[in-house]
Amino acid sequence: MGKHKSALEKLSNSNLLSALEAILPYGLTSRNVLKAACGMNEKQASYALVRLRLLGMIEQLQSASVYAVKNGRPEQPYALTPMGASALQEMGYKNAARLDLDGALDVSHRFCMALVGSQSAKPVQIEKVLPYAPGCNVRTDVYVPVGEGLARLVEIEQALDSNHKSRAVAKLKNYADLFATGPSGIVPEMMIVFNLPEASLPRTMKIWQSALRDAGDLPLTVYYSTLADFLAAPNFADWSGFERLTPSEKKRGRSEEAEKVFEEPLGKSLRNEIPMAELVGMIQTDAPLETDDEDAMRLYHLGALAYAVHQLDFGENGRTSMYAAHPVNSLGSLRQFLRHPNHLCLLELMKREMRVFNKQNGITMVRNAATRLAWSFLRYFGFGRGGPLTLYVRVPEMGDNISEIYFELRLIQTKNSSLTVPQPLEKSMQAISWLLSALIIHSEELGLVDE
Repeated sequence: MGKHKSALEKLSNSNLLSALEAILPYGLTSRNVLKAACGMNEKQASYALVRLRLLGMIEQLQSASVYAVKNGRPEQPYALTPMGASALQEMGYKNAARLDLDGALDVSHRFCMALVGSQSAKPVQIEKVLPYAPGCNVRTDVYVPVGEGLARLVEIEQALDSNHKSRAVAKLKNYADLFATGPSGIVPEMMIVFNLPEASLPRTMKIWQSALRDAGDLPLTVYYSTLADFLAAPNFADWSGFERLTPSEKKRGRSEEAEKVFEEPLGKSLRNEIPMAELVGMIQTDAPLETDDEDAMRLYHLGALAYAVHQLDFGENGRTSMYAAHPVNSLGSLRQFLRHPNHLCLLELMKREMRVFNKQNGITMVRNAATRLAWSFLRYFGFGRGGPLTLYVRVPEMGDNISEIYFELRLIQTKNSSLTVPQPLEKSMQAISWLLSALIIHSEELGLVDE
């Protein structure tokens, strides 16, 4: 108890107490949350986080990508530890508890709520349930009081593809049903804050515009902003300065089948610029393949995807990079990707290729089987041999200083190639190479070996 009491005494004699209290509305905190909620400057917020971490009150969380700033290093979220929750309980906050979230995507969603909510001068409520009929309710991400007995509603959204447009339609219709009852005290407007880089917003907005068209006339106005833009100029009093979501026009001379996701022989190709960290159970595909631009973006999307999952453990703050720990986060994301309903055909394909690989004897046969496995994976995303992508396979030989099979994927650009390259290019290509190698090196953990 002595150590715990010592920590409480240090908190009571400094502004660390207010920093710890700032976690309560959201269950997590960060530099920007402390700056907004406690009025701290950058140095004070950083110091508070360091001290609370040293005292064992908070711990760093593994989060999917959060695009809170357009440039600069992304910040890290921190959550209460059992000791931190216990300390707050002793201070009178009986409901203080350690945050229980389901994976990196769930963390990033909650983190975005905290970043947005902390900008309000009045206490907000997150994930507030608003009932409007027996058995019917809206669960809004951020409920923001704005004075005079009124409140505004904010939703946090990620990337969206056409396969999941029905989810957006259902959300809009649910909000429409809420406002159709004329709820008192709620401004008939909704703000959607997209946790996306600015370059990725147009693709997702097309789906939301189509969803708004399908949802019909709504008794509310829907505004939207990227997370970075909203945090740069937060405003809860008047949203007229933000972009308004408008429905897309019904396309003419095109069948409904043409609006479905294009499916290739080996499955659905990746179309969406979704960081791989967000694939912790949530990988998505995007719109129909219609133009050469889609082909040009294939490598960009796959590179961004692989880079983000690789960074989970091999990035600057990754456990493998820092402590030589087993890459459980990166492998866990890849495993969940393979087991996602949208990609079960890829899982079965990789299992089949692994069965073939495990039957081979001799360096030549092993190398051929490994090459086939890697290209089968790349083929799922629409890539083929003979273009600017070259795959090198290293197989251990007698006297070699390597003991594992690994791949190296290289991009050889020519004047005829028009691929949009991923950024950072070298690290993205390394990440794709690691991902391909993991299919063999960690095949059992990934569920590619039959029991």
